[in-house]
Amino acid sequence: MKAQSADRTSKMKIFLSAALRLLGSVVVLSVAVFAQNDGSEQNQTGRGGTFAIVGARIVTVSGATIENGTVVIQNGKIAAVGANAAIPAGAEKIDGKGLSVFPGMIDAATNVGLAEIGQGVNASVDISETGTMNANAKAIKGINPHSSHVNVTRVNGITTVMSYPTGGLIAGQAAVINLNGSTQDEMAVIHQAKMAVIREFGLVINFPRISTGGGFGGGFGGGPPVEFSEAVKRRDAQIDELKKLFRSAENYLRAKDAFAKDATLPYPSYDIRLEAMAPFIRGEKPVIFTAERERDIRSVAKFVGEMKLKGIIVGGQEAWKAADDLKK
Repeated sequence: MKAQSADRTSKMKIFLSAALRLLGSVVVLSVAVFAQNDGSEQNQTGRGGTFAIVGARIVTVSGATIENGTVVIQNGKIAAVGANAAIPAGAEKIDGKGLSVFPGMIDAATNVGLAEIGQGVNASVDISETGTMNANAKAIKGINPHSSHVNVTRVNGITTVMSYPTGGLIAGQAAVINLNGSTQDEMAVIHQAKMAVIREFGLVINFPRISTGGGFGGGFGGGPPVEFSEAVKRRDAQIDELKKLFRSAENYLRAKDAFAKDATLPYPSYDIRLEAMAPFIRGEKPVIFTAERERDIRSVAKFVGEMKLKGIIVGGQEAWKAADDLKK
């Protein structure tokens, strides 16, 4: 019995020793993972100075490609580009031989910063609000500057994105952001002419489309297919609803303007959603429509013309088929 007890004690010591070693590795690993995802480690702006990327293949986009050229960067801005660009004294040279240099690309339709783990972690997704009319919802307020998607996207050459909300008929206001910065304000683009920070770019509308599929909004999930004529009626009813929302906002703004001129008139009750429509109805900012097919794109063009809006189409796979209407 003593021999068996001693054997069990020895095995227990070996097990505990292995367990402690494993625990130690887990703790070290956890610290390493935490350090890599610490917000303070992300979106750090590079050091200042004067740099010259030399001997690189430069894709200028706006002109001819320079097979062996130089890019000079001073004070965080491109100062010179060319085959024989002068390199300032004291500039730090970066060997670009065998590499290509091109301007940062723009992703004009994404949810970067608004969605982290789309499947399984609902709290990390902030791309839509409840209801059909959310003109007051602003994507810039939901942007997470420390999202791991931001850094991954930037190092792959995309330096600016339009991140926009989804859901409902009027989804909210999109934000155009630079993928560098530790706060939403640092990421918001600056209007160079006005030297103003642009936090809200355009109003996103999921333009009603003709769909013969079942389910809500002609999407997936339940319900038998509908006849094409019925699908057209449903689409037209949604467009009428959209027009009513715009007309309500117009009337609301007229009432506010009238009260500003004559305080004896009834003061219109404040409506945060209709208030948010003002810059888009007045043509100060664009309205962004999601549409892919030709017939839907033509409907967007008609709607923009009738409502006198500044329209942008996101998606537009068949835009080329509606080029005549878009030109008008």
